[in-house]
Amino acid sequence: MSDLCLRRIEVHAASGVAVVALFGEHDLWTVPSLEKLLADLNGSDGSSGHVVVDLTETQFIDSSVIQALLTFANRRKGRVSAVTAPGTPPARVFELLMLPKVFPTYASTEEAINGLSLAG
Repeated sequence: MSDLCLRRIEVHAASGVAVVALFGEHDLWTVPSLEKLLADLNGSDGSSGHVVVDLTETQFIDSSVIQALLTFANRRKGRVSAVTAPGTPPARVFELLMLPKVFPTYASTEEAINGLSLAG
């Protein structure tokens, strides 16, 4: 199986929010694609400017992915949430690094979108 099959990034809109979904394993190799995709999200896609990063189908992330997400979250000033499936490796990384203190973390995309809606 090709290494490319293990890694995929998709973007779609849901309720006016851009959802960036990472599938598979992500590390330094995929960070340039992730950073470019995140930089291109500027509200021109019809979204509210809010972004949900969905990691529910992500099996692995390394520190370079965390750095890319933190940099993006800092630029977006409170308009970024993350979704991690409880008990998965990304959820454990988020817990260990106390990332929910940096940006809200939810168990589902729907919860994240509702949380962004309530936050304004």
